[in-house]
Amino acid sequence: MIPKGRLVIIGGSQAGDLKPEKPCSPHFSCEEIFQLISKNTSNRIELISFSKSSIEKYSGLLVEAGYSNFDYIHIHENQPLNENFHERLSKADAIFFLDDLPDIREMLNSSSILDLLYRKFLLESNFTIAGIGVGGMCLSKLIIKNDGTGEGLGFVNNCIIDTQFDYKSRFKSLVRTVILNNDCLGLGLTEGMVLIIEQGSDVYCKGKGSVMLVNARNVSKDRIKAVEKGGSIFVKNLKGHILTDGSRLNLMNAEVMQKKLSLA
Repeated sequence: MIPKGRLVIIGGSQAGDLKPEKPCSPHFSCEEIFQLISKNTSNRIELISFSKSSIEKYSGLLVEAGYSNFDYIHIHENQPLNENFHERLSKADAIFFLDDLPDIREMLNSSSILDLLYRKFLLESNFTIAGIGVGGMCLSKLIIKNDGTGEGLGFVNNCIIDTQFDYKSRFKSLVRTVILNNDCLGLGLTEGMVLIIEQGSDVYCKGKGSVMLVNARNVSKDRIKAVEKGGSIFVKNLKGHILTDGSRLNLMNAEVMQKKLSLA
């Protein structure tokens, strides 16, 4: 089934004392980020985070940007994400996962909240799920961790997303992870880039950074086994593209196009 909802995945993470007119990430003000998530300032937004300080920071920024209809869910050991939040989440127009959620899948596995979000994402055309930093990485099938990969939330199942990508320090990790999971495309977002995913597979790139696309779908199984053993190897049929503002990507067939996205 083709999802009717959309995903907004924001590269980088917020740091420092920010104001709506100042960047949440390079080249984007917080107000611009919020507008990508919900152009209607009266729409219901729910923030989800492990960090109370992140919640307080974003709550203040939303208010300053003119958003008033929002609330937050602070996940911690004494307050897991449970059925008590069903009614609130069922009424939400947008869910915003903040930048500190590496174990969110584990927290959600013990509740039916994830099933609720899946249903809304599949059936509601005006529903948006957004994530910034690690919160954005968690929206895909797998997430890259220091010791390998972890299970993401799976709102998009045919790609691995690195929202903290750097060509010098994280390129090798992204390529290795994609080769070992070559049914997935790899998308490495530098700061200042946003991915907007509609209909489950149509990707639009927006921002002044770039996106590294890694495609290992045609890498042979023998080469994959060699990568598993570690060390330097020779790999054929590994493809890469650098996507910029206006680039479009189909996650099903890995076709890349260049066309401006109208957000009006």
